[in-house]
Amino acid sequence: MDALQEPKGWFLYRAEHQHTSISYAGEIHTPLPHYDGPWFVQFQWMDGGGRLRSGRGKSLVEAWMNACKKVEEQPLPYGPKV
Repeated sequence: MDALQEPKGWFLYRAEHQHTSISYAGEIHTPLPHYDGPWFVQFQWMDGGGRLRSGRGKSLVEAWMNACKKVEEQPLPYGPKV
């Protein structure tokens, strides 16, 4: 598998597998029942912060690619700073 790459001008803000927490010994983690899957990835615009774009998936790669699509589909509201 090729290494996952952030979109140009963006950095990885968060990548996580969202599952139930464990409070007591013996409990078992189970994925939270998100329709698109338990993996969650967010990218943030490098110059100036904010403008999070996120994606969800059944695997890390799927969530990553879905977040990359959001970056491509949703242009920056103010354009990149030059």
